Amino acid sequence: MTTQPCRNLLAFSMATLFVAPVWGQSLQTGMGNLLFCENIQGDFATVGASTRTALYDGAQSMAFPLHVGSIPNGARVVAAYANWSYLANNPADSNLIFINGMPVLGDLRGKGERDLAWGFEHAAAYTADVTDIFQQNATYTVVGATDDVTEQRIGEGISIVMVYELAGASTKEVSVYDGYTSSMTSDGSAQLNFCNEYAGGPLHFFTNALDGQLIYEDNFQINSMDVNGGLGTGVAPNAWRGSLGPGAVGHNFYDHAEGDASTWVGAGSMSMTYRTLGFDNIGANGADAIGHSFAAVAFQPVPEPGTLLALTLGFAGLVARRSRRQKQ
Repeated sequence: MTTQPCRNLLAFSMATLFVAPVWGQSLQTGMGNLLFCENIQGDFATVGASTRTALYDGAQSMAFPLHVGSIPNGARVVAAYANWSYLANNPADSNLIFINGMPVLGDLRGKGERDLAWGFEHAAAYTADVTDIFQQNATYTVVGATDDVTEQRIGEGISIVMVYELAGASTKEVSVYDGYTSSMTSDGSAQLNFCNEYAGGPLHFFTNALDGQLIYEDNFQINSMDVNGGLGTGVAPNAWRGSLGPGAVGHNFYDHAEGDASTWVGAGSMSMTYRTLGFDNIGANGADAIGHSFAAVAFQPVPEPGTLLALTLGFAGLVARRSRRQKQ
């Protein structure tokens, strides 16, 4: 496995002090474990699908396609991560699925001690580095991420984040996060710490939502401000509706929110928080139980003082592009 801490294009950064998570360990410290953080000329793209089959009131097939079509022409994928989740009685420390026939072993990266009101003991989310697989726009076939009666689990969803470089694109900090939080196990909140200060302007944001249902109420917030109706979510009081196919809304139990979150994040911020208000964390029995296990951001960072000095003195070309990579 490869994890990639912060890399800065032109200058040394305090962000390089970040220590990458160790693959093979179960991280259960909430939602916001930093998987990847680099300043690159590029951005990220996402794709995802529900993994709930008809066995548990869903609509997915046991082997199903992921259609990737949002990587720009000429871009090069430098990192890709898969995150998938279950409601289960006995989640293992790792989970094996297959993508295009290739084995993908995910590490348990977040776990709830209660599920999302389906009668199981836990919710569990797994992450794997899939950079070698997701290199271009194509249709990818997923097997093994769905319900399994023998293993006593319900599929929730799978998402892929693909970080890409593109010649001529503006420089952005691109960060990817995982973990687990829910309205059943905590206050349903996540904190995403940035490696560099947000300069303002567009802030590309993505997160997933587990177990959204059309018939129950919930409210999604960024930095304590309501987001319902934005970022592709539903309208208040039903932000998460199980809209990420296949099948009709309300029978998929999985969602993505993605778009420009600059409305809710102020220039100069070093982090952002988001939260779903739903079952249990606001004491409303008619509210939905929602979990989050995956997120990404991309934005223009404030230039480091060393970068500005290098540009002023004309030494920018002498400042090396740095990268630390750990292989397990």
